[in-house]
Amino acid sequence: MSATQQRRPRKKATEATLGRPVQVSGFYRLMLHDVRNGQKVYTPWRKNVITADGFQSYIVQSIGSGLTGKTVSHMQLASQTAAPVSSQTSASGEFEARKAVSNSFVANGTLRATASWNTNEATQSAVGAVALYNTSSAGTAGSIATFTASTKTTDQTLNVTYEWRFSAILLPLLYALHSLGNLFV
Repeated sequence: MSATQQRRPRKKATEATLGRPVQVSGFYRLMLHDVRNGQKVYTPWRKNVITADGFQSYIVQSIGSGLTGKTVSHMQLASQTAAPVSSQTSASGEFEARKAVSNSFVANGTLRATASWNTNEATQSAVGAVALYNTSSAGTAGSIATFTASTKTTDQTLNVTYEWRFSAILLPLLYALHSLGNLFV
């Protein structure tokens, strides 16, 4: 191989990601199950809004300030149908008690929160939004998603899967925090 044909040395993975913006995207999915006939209806994965407090208190403070940030622990249904904005601190028209979430860390850099409502729950209002919180009441929403409102009947259960997907540059740090039990506890 001549001097002009020599290959440039490959960059290490960490060097290749330097200077690239860190990205966090939120997604959600709903599943309604009709207990009478067994039919399950899934929505496609849709984007949600991670609020300003979600970035600051749930993500940045958890990663960079002595792990004193907020952790997602509850999910709330609401009747809001207007698109959420990052400055929102709660979903409008919240109803029903917040549900404790089951959190998991998916190997591809995704933090996943799931919650379910039984047939006798969340039937008093049209469901148009879902939000993640760090408390069973009060607190500030870390993320809010809206969708076409639908009324859940007493013949249906509702399962919600909510995700925050992180870009590859954060994965080593997220794995370390998860192993310490400090993120999405």
